Amino acid sequence: MPSPRADLAQDLAQFFPDAEQLRSALKKELTEESSNPLHNPVDSMALSISDRIDSGSLEDCDLENLVQYLVARAFLFRAKRLSAYVGETDIEKNQVALCERLRALAHSPDGTRLTFEAFQDVLEQEWMGLVITAHPTFCMTEIASQDMADLAVGRDKQGDPLSEAARGEILERTGLIPHGTPDGIDLQGELSQSYVAVEEINRSLATLYECAIDVAIDLYPDDWKHLSPRLITVASWVGFDLDGRRDIGWNTTYRARLESTIRQLTHYKEIVAGICKDMSGEAPALPLIDLEERLGLAIKIAKADQEAIPQDADDMDGVAALGRRLATNQTERLTAPASLLRRLDAAIQVEQSHDLLRRLVVLRAQIANLGLGMAHTHFRLNASQLFNALSQEVALDTAPDDRGNRRTYLRALSKRLDQVTPVQTNFGNVASEKMSARRLFMLLSQIKKHVDAKTPIRFLIAECETAFAVLAALYLARLFDVDDIVDISPLFETSTALEHGHAIIDELLSNPHYRAYVEKRGRLCIQTGYSDAGRYVGQVAASLAVERLKIKLANVLARQGMGDIQLVLFDTHGESIGRGAHPNNFEDRLNHVSSPASRLQFDEENVRVKQEVSFQGGDGYVYFRNRALSFGVLSRLFEHGHKTASREGTEGARNDQFYLDTDYSLEFFINLTRYNQELFENPNYATLLSVYGTNLLYPTGSRKSKRQHEGRGVGDHGHPSQIRAIPNNGILQQMGFLSNSVGGIGNAIAKDADHFAEVYGRSETCQRFMRLARYAYRLSSLDVISGYLETMSPMFWLRRARVEGSADRRTQMQRIARLLSDTQRYAGLDRVFRDLAYDMINLKAGLDALDLSEPVGALDDECLIDRDLLHAVRLAMVQEILLLTARTPRFSSDPEITMDDVVNSLLHIDVLPAVDALDRAFPLSESKVGALDFGEPATYGDGSGSGYAPIHSNIITPMMEWYDRCRRAGVGITYLSGAVG
Repeated sequence: MPSPRADLAQDLAQFFPDAEQLRSALKKELTEESSNPLHNPVDSMALSISDRIDSGSLEDCDLENLVQYLVARAFLFRAKRLSAYVGETDIEKNQVALCERLRALAHSPDGTRLTFEAFQDVLEQEWMGLVITAHPTFCMTEIASQDMADLAVGRDKQGDPLSEAARGEILERTGLIPHGTPDGIDLQGELSQSYVAVEEINRSLATLYECAIDVAIDLYPDDWKHLSPRLITVASWVGFDLDGRRDIGWNTTYRARLESTIRQLTHYKEIVAGICKDMSGEAPALPLIDLEERLGLAIKIAKADQEAIPQDADDMDGVAALGRRLATNQTERLTAPASLLRRLDAAIQVEQSHDLLRRLVVLRAQIANLGLGMAHTHFRLNASQLFNALSQEVALDTAPDDRGNRRTYLRALSKRLDQVTPVQTNFGNVASEKMSARRLFMLLSQIKKHVDAKTPIRFLIAECETAFAVLAALYLARLFDVDDIVDISPLFETSTALEHGHAIIDELLSNPHYRAYVEKRGRLCIQTGYSDAGRYVGQVAASLAVERLKIKLANVLARQGMGDIQLVLFDTHGESIGRGAHPNNFEDRLNHVSSPASRLQFDEENVRVKQEVSFQGGDGYVYFRNRALSFGVLSRLFEHGHKTASREGTEGARNDQFYLDTDYSLEFFINLTRYNQELFENPNYATLLSVYGTNLLYPTGSRKSKRQHEGRGVGDHGHPSQIRAIPNNGILQQMGFLSNSVGGIGNAIAKDADHFAEVYGRSETCQRFMRLARYAYRLSSLDVISGYLETMSPMFWLRRARVEGSADRRTQMQRIARLLSDTQRYAGLDRVFRDLAYDMINLKAGLDALDLSEPVGALDDECLIDRDLLHAVRLAMVQEILLLTARTPRFSSDPEITMDDVVNSLLHIDVLPAVDALDRAFPLSESKVGALDFGEPATYGDGSGSGYAPIHSNIITPMMEWYDRCRRAGVGITYLSGAVG
């Protein structure tokens, strides 16, 4: 199968001969050996570039081409890594492998073929789930995303091999197009990209169903028509994740849910029309004609319903009109897939053509699995919003987990559940309700009545640390009559929740209301969050904590006698190490979140498990831009699900030294967790995160980087907890030091390095998390982060001023030093940097002892050289922005912003609001004086009186140009890291 060639970077160089020559020269300078232990090659390179900019030997066009070239090279690296990460992507080879596994499922270990009913039972279970999520992870443009996917597998989006000409066009486009999203992306853009991803996933699922049916045709020729495989599900929370957001109205959410229905019903109708067309002149069976007409009517009604949704969520006249419309033609509105499946079954009974019959059976599987939408929906709210919604009924005078009142609150809520009677609501109630949780459950009730009454809806509770939140959700679900379709899922992501999550579930199962609810649903749903957990306790510690939680959950479910229910584990993670996905390959990625040790415990306790994993935003959707790549991902998921269903791959966990040596592993975990918790609470660490914040990146999502609060007060935005996980991780990535993935590991190893080496040699678990740490170590650099922190040091600027030849620049450097002296922030930055350095030195020693410090995976030396060059170039550009700051003239303050505000923003490279203020303070006017006759001559130019043009041409415009290049370099760093954040 075609794959990215090793010489892609060489092919790219033909479009950038001058930039390649400059890169080679800078590379030589960067990699020169130095015997000086105080030498920082990245910082020295930045100073060298700065000097060349000042002297004019490095012109704007040269720097522009160099930045574009380095970013394009990083883009190609990420495409290469994507190919290696997924593994086999040849569609035919993956189909053959899947058929072999499916055939194996039809036989017992001794080779005896199962009955069709037994085979059917296996294939109609849900093994794995994909969840499409969003968040601020849309760094790539859609064009770049498509090109990356195509280059990764050497095929176009339809799965056909790329010609040399097509490959060349992509390479040329990679070198020419803007990388990154300077205009950002809104929710509608996120939704549009999610639709593309889900549609490709569904095509891959249809191919999987075809494989299953082909195996059944061969093994069960008389029964295969009755098969309706499920195996893998797909869900989406794009447009439905309301955690900490006030910018998504009920009308936006309802419109998105209807759009999912319209698109999927249209897809079903196209399949039916294609089957009717291929009937070789025969008249289609009446059930098929009836099915196509029924789908057409349902689509027409759904589109009209969508058009009736008011644009303004508070437009009560529009809301009333929508309600009246929905109250009509209820019998014609399609709200359950049963009638479609009945028509399909009737068509299958009379169809004679083997090929058309096979297509009908595949369609039936799609409808049975997906229902009336492109994907199942996941809604999410924060636990605090549930507390607000129940505060009056239960009289919450303190926090629900307050030790002195916790049981009282739970008893009061249980009493409410004893007495709750479902109420009927309309869209007027939805639009007028101010409490987010109540409004959302009302909306779910409307979705059940008017859109889809059968497909399960997941309700995720973010930052859940108490059983009260789950029971509160159950109360609202019963109150608004949706408890029969809603699966309530606590999200355990904080250190407290990860430590006590099993106890929360134990307490819930002891509550008769929750137990009856779970038994009725047939499943118990849990969500864990790797991104948030990773910033609280470190990524490796978080993965171990999640694993411990799952092992304890297995024990709780067994002790509670819940063997008949399915445990659904949704592990949210992103595509990079800082976000929770293992960077090595898909096998490690899936074993990382669904570890052999936890699977072994579930097997021994006879707990049925469905594993769900997330693919977030542009980073995750790139896997589903291309048919070959998409089916490759689905094949890896199926392989993992097959191993889980067959109880394979857990043998080594029984003798894994990390679990046998419990005293040492617990001590390692405690030391690792403690380091990261102390770092997280260190005020100097918060200062580090705020040095440049997210200002070195383009906007990458519609959700704010800081949490929006509802109700009782606003949190302290100076604490890292108030920065969301993805921006937090993105900041570290752009500073060149992934402390969330390497932090504390060196110190934990150094406690007893010999013992660690002994455990490591006999533990696949330890080796797996060290592969993650090793990857993060290779991407992290004390030299890089030191360079960024040095720009905050007054002495750095004074040392530069001492040797600066230009009097003007010398004055500017002295001014910057004085400005930074006033802030006193560098002393704290220096202290936290020393903490990071101690740990990093210990990690290097540990990796050296294990012989793990050499290049790993796709992270070869050339890749890391490009990383250092990108940081060095950007450091030089940051310094140029600061020098321009020192030249900025003072202006009279206005009520909105002062000169001090502008300077402070620029010191943090928060350029856009600062430039906006400068534009207002120093406006450029278009004078019409020269075109008018004022009756007497003037020697004062055109009479405009504006002397601000030089400020724009010498300060504001160059500042914006430097800043744009800074953010474009940030895109390259993102490519090299593997994801945004």
